[in-house]
Amino acid sequence: MVSREYFLEIREKAPWKKVLKKLGITIKMRRMGPRGIGVSKCPLHQERNPSFIYYKDGGFNCFGCGADGDIFDFVRIRLGGNYSVAFRFFRKNFKIPLPPPRKKL
Repeated sequence: MVSREYFLEIREKAPWKKVLKKLGITIKMRRMGPRGIGVSKCPLHQERNPSFIYYKDGGFNCFGCGADGDIFDFVRIRLGGNYSVAFRFFRKNFKIPLPPPRKKL
């Protein structure tokens, strides 16, 4: 099990704008209320109207395809749903070390 602190480190060191840039995603965002930082078309599926919300705390929600989670989940989904690929993405691009291996019982 990966510790909560590991995911908090990802949120802190890898903000939305930097992650999207590293993934080669360019989107137009418009600002919204106090909790959300932006609304855009979802980079995970094709759509006509904006339904993707980025939150200040690193979370996201798409009302079109139903995807939601934090910045780690977004990268995992975007890169094919594999946790190890997402861990490597953050290690390579943001110098966040891989989480320690799980202890065997």
